[in-house]
Amino acid sequence: MPKKSTKGNYLELTIRWEDPRLASQIANRWASIFESYVNEVYGKMPATSLESMKVQLEQKRREYQQAEEELRNFLKNNKIKELQTQIKLRELTFNRDLAWETYQTILRKYKETELALQSQEMEVRFVAPALPPTKPVIPKPKLYIAVATLLGLFLGTILAFLVEHLETAKVKES
Repeated sequence: MPKKSTKGNYLELTIRWEDPRLASQIANRWASIFESYVNEVYGKMPATSLESMKVQLEQKRREYQQAEEELRNFLKNNKIKELQTQIKLRELTFNRDLAWETYQTILRKYKETELALQSQEMEVRFVAPALPPTKPVIPKPKLYIAVATLLGLFLGTILAFLVEHLETAKVKES
């Protein structure tokens, strides 16, 4: 079961299996797949994607500015019928808002990509491969004997109190 270590920034993987060699092979294979996956997902991003986003960002900024200018000009220069004015106003406002939302979306993606490129130093690596244990992890006979002794003492004490209580109850009845 993988768990985050409190000693540092790494995952500790523990596998228990009847065959210790097989357990170490499973752990090593899992770690290898995890390393590849994380490095693929968070690994190097091509700088060309950042440049293409920069071009898109500039294009959408210009489209927004153009839509904003058209809306201002229309409101300033047009004195046609009220209904036509309202329709055109809605259309231009919609175009302006759409251009702004598109610009904001691409700007967010651009910033995320820029951040991802800055954090390319992050990579996942093996700290140490899993090795089979030199002595069995389980069974632990000393632990089992200690637990059985404590449990026997506990149950014996409870049984003694129960027998004493029953004898005292018989004497009181007589």
